[in-house]
Amino acid sequence: MYSFKEKQKHFSELQNPDAASLDLKLLTQKNPLHPLLRKFSRSPQRYANEILYQLLDVAERDEIRNNRRPPVSKSNVVNGSQSSKKETKILLIEKSEKVENVTPESSDPDQQDKISDVTDQIVETEERAEEAELRVEEAEERVEEAEQRAEEAEERVEEAEERAEEAEERVEEAEERVEEAEQRAEEAEERVEEAEERAEEAEERVEEAEERADNAEAELEQEKKKAATTSKPVSNPKVKSKSGKSTPKSTGTTSPTRKSRQPRSSTTTGS
Repeated sequence: MYSFKEKQKHFSELQNPDAASLDLKLLTQKNPLHPLLRKFSRSPQRYANEILYQLLDVAERDEIRNNRRPPVSKSNVVNGSQSSKKETKILLIEKSEKVENVTPESSDPDQQDKISDVTDQIVETEERAEEAELRVEEAEERVEEAEQRAEEAEERVEEAEERAEEAEERVEEAEERVEEAEQRAEEAEERVEEAEERAEEAEERVEEAEERADNAEAELEQEKKKAATTSKPVSNPKVKSKSGKSTPKSTGTTSPTRKSRQPRSSTTTGS
């Protein structure tokens, strides 16, 4: 009938050892074959909590409350008003009989005064009886109004309990969302830390690369300076011939090794 959570909630709200007998009676009506009825009947107050816990399996919370509530019926009020009316009538009859038994011949002034007092009492009693009837009617109306207010109050209590349960569910859902958000935040922080570490490592590598580039440029400048200081200018370079051999300068004399070619004679052989 109820979930475990709802049953525990109603159980804590309805605990009342004084109502154990009424709860046992309702449990007997709902489940006359319950195996623990004999045990519970030995001492209902002793087993009040067990009776209530078993009763929540077969009866609703409002039914248990209504069963515990003493019956307020109009018949009690009406019976009380009717009994008061009967008593008033009996009293009036007795007083009227006393007045009728008094005759004018046997009466004296004192007796006449007593008769008038009794008559006045009768009138006052009738007026009080009428007022009592009016109060009874007003009481009945107030009882009806009180019952209506009680029903409305119970409905409001049920609505409030339902809203409280819904609010608890929303709180649980909100707590779950908060936990998930916290987890995501932690994961994001971890990723941020990792990114910062990678950024720091990249910056270090950039600085190292810049240092190596500066060192390379400095070495290159030094090499250029060394090359500029060690190189010499070339003076009177030799002119090479087309064959690639150098030709000596002319001195105006023939080489001793060469002979001048003799011109051929004009004479021919066989002339």
